[in-house]
Amino acid sequence: GALLPVPEMMPFRLTGFLTSVLQPLAGPLGHGAFRDGIERALKQCRDRKGLLLDACALFAREPLLDWAAESRRRGHADVMFLPRQRLHFVHERLRGRHPAAVLLEELAESPVRWVRERLRRPEQDSLEAIAAGLHDDTRRTLYE
Repeated sequence: GALLPVPEMMPFRLTGFLTSVLQPLAGPLGHGAFRDGIERALKQCRDRKGLLLDACALFAREPLLDWAAESRRRGHADVMFLPRQRLHFVHERLRGRHPAAVLLEELAESPVRWVRERLRRPEQDSLEAIAAGLHDDTRRTLYE
């Protein structure tokens, strides 16, 4: 999903079906073994981000044909531009930067016209409002 017009932040969607399957592990209000496990995994990733970033850097050193083709399509002479950019976004997420802010930075680089137009819309209808959940006061507070 890295070359999609709107990059995916997660490799799966938290649908109602997935929520119901995980419910026995979720506990009351979504707290429980599943969430605790995800939080521990994220903490381990952040604690060992150097190792994780080194592993990701292997992909930047050996760019795939897709990376090279996409770089040329976007007008970048440097085929390493996209892999380095992706590593930057991984680093920002591991650093703890708000995922919506990272996603919006990714979207700002999008070559797709409708994505760039949607970024400039008024707040309530913008991609920022959708990504950060600005319609919800609690999420708005966490984002700001």
